[in-house]
Amino acid sequence: MARRRLDCLLLGQAFSGLILVSLGLSFVQSNECPQLCVCEIRPWFTPQSTYREAITVDCNDLRLTRIPANLSSDTQVILLQSNYIGRTNDELEQLYNLTELDLSQNNFSNIRDVGLNNMSQLTTLHLEENQITEMPDYSLQDLSNLQELYINHNQINTISANALFGLHNLLRLHLNSNKLTTINGQWFESTPNLEILMIGENPVVGIMTSISSHWATLEAWFWLGWI
Repeated sequence: MARRRLDCLLLGQAFSGLILVSLGLSFVQSNECPQLCVCEIRPWFTPQSTYREAITVDCNDLRLTRIPANLSSDTQVILLQSNYIGRTNDELEQLYNLTELDLSQNNFSNIRDVGLNNMSQLTTLHLEENQITEMPDYSLQDLSNLQELYINHNQINTISANALFGLHNLLRLHLNSNKLTTINGQWFESTPNLEILMIGENPVVGIMTSISSHWATLEAWFWLGWI
């Protein structure tokens, strides 16, 4: 009986893999890949380090000034690192299956210009090494499933009290190497599951209200760097 259950489990896993491969081949063959980009199934690891395979569009380092239009709604990972993008229009609106978006090393100065509406499946967002100067209230509220936010190495000097509102599943937050002079514990009231906080290399001179009391699970308090 145990052997039969194991065989059924393995068969189910194999069948799931075949479905993903079939979908991926259909994606690659039936949708025109953006010029110079690479569209294929690639290994992908969840924030919990679980192995997956994801339909990926790789447009890294192509000197793009905008996100390619008409991306397939099946797309799960978009890599747009090292381009010249400073604003999105509606290119991301139909990507309901998107789990990872990498816009690091681009020209964004306003986080609202990233166009983060209707991305309830997004788990990982890379915005590091842009020119973002502030995080306004509710600017990330539609990212209810976000678990990793990398917004380090920007020019952020202001974070509004409710900037992280809606991020109740956030596990990792990288705010290091910005221009923050004050840390406010109220920022983190919406992130009860936060485990890792990177906030070193900021010119911090004061802390407004206690922050350590917000997370019993925080693993990286000592990574503040300026203590």
